[in-house]
Amino acid sequence: MRLNFALKLSVIVMSSAILVGCGSVPRKPASSYSLQRFITPEVASEPLKVAGQAGYANMHKVILPTTQEGSPDFQCEGTLYCRVDESTFIRGDLTVASGVAFNYNTQLNRIGATWQFYGDYSDQAKAGNFSQALVIGYSRDKDEESTPEELGDVNNGFNSRLWHQSTSSLDIGWVGGYRLADDWLVYGGPFTIVHDIDNTVNVEKQVDFEVIRLQNKYAFKGRQVGANIALRYEVLDWLDFHLEFVSSRYRLNNVTNSDSQFNFMVGTRF
Repeated sequence: MRLNFALKLSVIVMSSAILVGCGSVPRKPASSYSLQRFITPEVASEPLKVAGQAGYANMHKVILPTTQEGSPDFQCEGTLYCRVDESTFIRGDLTVASGVAFNYNTQLNRIGATWQFYGDYSDQAKAGNFSQALVIGYSRDKDEESTPEELGDVNNGFNSRLWHQSTSSLDIGWVGGYRLADDWLVYGGPFTIVHDIDNTVNVEKQVDFEVIRLQNKYAFKGRQVGANIALRYEVLDWLDFHLEFVSSRYRLNNVTNSDSQFNFMVGTRF
């Protein structure tokens, strides 16, 4: 009886220690990337037309290498080393000229532009209309964390690490659309995104009561190539729903990872 109680108590203590240890695990430097497009090839015919959207789309992360030629880790979602970004987003569109619109996405911190060069504009399109557009976008992602660690030595009192990463992304794509009916639009197309990633790691060590500071800088270039297909249903003249499927391949430092996912968005027009 006492043996069983002691065994159970040991298991509880060990489990608690593991949980406490896991809670203190520092995050590793990671860069965000998305599988979200939702860009239609139809733009309003008049300037100053406004549209707003809200939706759901998962973000993805890649843990950055610890050396310039190291291998990245694409399996960081759901681990203690990565913080998962919010999956909800808000986007706004503003038409500045016939067939030309700018947009901003809160989740991606992305500014984009769409130029419709073929087909009827969104407020004129009917069933059977085929439209085409070119899109371009720029986004910026930043993240950092400081992780002090006790070394447990009298002469080596501490070891602190501060990392900071900044990712600039430029994407270009083509999108085509076809009106299955007056209120149904199927659209999508290929895209490519180039990611420029800068990662800086600052380390402070105390050795024999002397503080030693080290700094390492790494620059990585990633490339994402993919395509999407989406369906928009206009419930009312001012309300629509979008369902999207996106698939892409991301390559960073000779390591390639493929992802696919469904996204959802609801929009309104003014």
